[in-house]
Amino acid sequence: MARLLSPLLPAVWLFIIARVVQAESLVGERQFWLTRPYEWRKLLTAKLLFILFFVNIPLLLLEVFLLIKAGYSPARHVLGLLYLQFLWSSCIFLPAMALAVVTAGIGQYLLGALSLMLSLYAGASLDSVMPNTKVAPDWFIDWLDLGAAVAAAVAVILWQYSRRRTVQSRFLVAGGVAFLVLTLAITPYRTLIDHTYQNGASASELPQIRFDSVTQISREGGAPEKNRVHIRLPLLVWGVTNGSIVQVDGTRVSIQASRGLHWASDWDFHNDILWPDHPRSHTEIAIDRLFFEQVKLVRVKLHVSFALTQFQWKDSMRIVAHTTPFTAPGEGRCSFIQAPSSEFSCLFPLRKPYLFASAFSEDSTCPADAQETPLPPGTLTFGRIFSQDSSLAEFDITPIQTARLSLSDWNEFGSSSPRLCPGTPLTFTIMQVSHRARRDLEIDGILLANYQLNDSM
Repeated sequence: MARLLSPLLPAVWLFIIARVVQAESLVGERQFWLTRPYEWRKLLTAKLLFILFFVNIPLLLLEVFLLIKAGYSPARHVLGLLYLQFLWSSCIFLPAMALAVVTAGIGQYLLGALSLMLSLYAGASLDSVMPNTKVAPDWFIDWLDLGAAVAAAVAVILWQYSRRRTVQSRFLVAGGVAFLVLTLAITPYRTLIDHTYQNGASASELPQIRFDSVTQISREGGAPEKNRVHIRLPLLVWGVTNGSIVQVDGTRVSIQASRGLHWASDWDFHNDILWPDHPRSHTEIAIDRLFFEQVKLVRVKLHVSFALTQFQWKDSMRIVAHTTPFTAPGEGRCSFIQAPSSEFSCLFPLRKPYLFASAFSEDSTCPADAQETPLPPGTLTFGRIFSQDSSLAEFDITPIQTARLSLSDWNEFGSSSPRLCPGTPLTFTIMQVSHRARRDLEIDGILLANYQLNDSM
């Protein structure tokens, strides 16, 4: 039922907004209300008050109720609740009202909404294939698009109520949508990445990365990709300080071979983690298959740039996992999905923190299992809830955010998920961004065929 109601509720809101606006239609010159002593300012104010009292306030009361039902105090999250109202009004209610003022009836409104959704879907599809977009910081683009959408919607509403120039208002709506799509195509993503991840003084505080020419790592796995070959490079890492982790946000590769052959990639998204006391790691690189076939048996010069983000520990607490929900930092409440297990389900008010959880193998309270190979003492199992959203709340109908946390023994050879039982002590830590920078790695005389993954053969 929840899966059905979540999308249906906004659809009902959009329908209500369309009906209340079009009750005194702004399209055409033969509406009955034009003969009445209506002032457009008062008419617009009446429409806005209706939306406030029958859409915004019920939504706010719903969010307050859900917070209380989950055991959280709404008074502690007033700013987050107001921020959610701002997001719903800016992203949904204002654009819906702008579309309603330039359409004559519900049929035109639905047709216009379908056209807008198709345009935005085309823009999202364009964003998914544009190079460098997955690594570039998205807050700048998001706020630029949101500001443009709000400005266009407000301009259309005011212009149509004050002048009733439908053709001009429709062109303004189309121009706003075109601007949103155009920003995806012309944004200098490479420049934003270079500015965010600078190879300067801040890079000295991040770990050193070197090529490990001795260690042989598994060549199994990888994700098959058309016209791409994947290689896995073993790495030596040092300098990750205790109380921090370093996330590899992306890599960019260039390869120089003999006879003037050269190939360079765009920034490719990664989500790898470099840990303290883990000197060995690896990275996987996708290379154009045609170029790879030309150079795989000759020694080449490989240059890899790593976009790195360092996270520092902010709050840490040691908690014993119970069968009943137990607390976690960030006002979280976690519980076993199924005990014994290494997976937990966690609830948070308004937004998920970047949460890191760990447990040592010798702390496990699970009884011995003859069919399971126990982890050696001192083995650290860990997992994380990934979130770099620094806003006050995540855009959603419900203010309660759910996340799954899975603990594993990650190492350069793979991972395993041990059993955890009620009574096992866990350490939870909230991570916050310290700084970002770029690290460059150059490998001279490497034979790419020796590191090709089996899925690409």
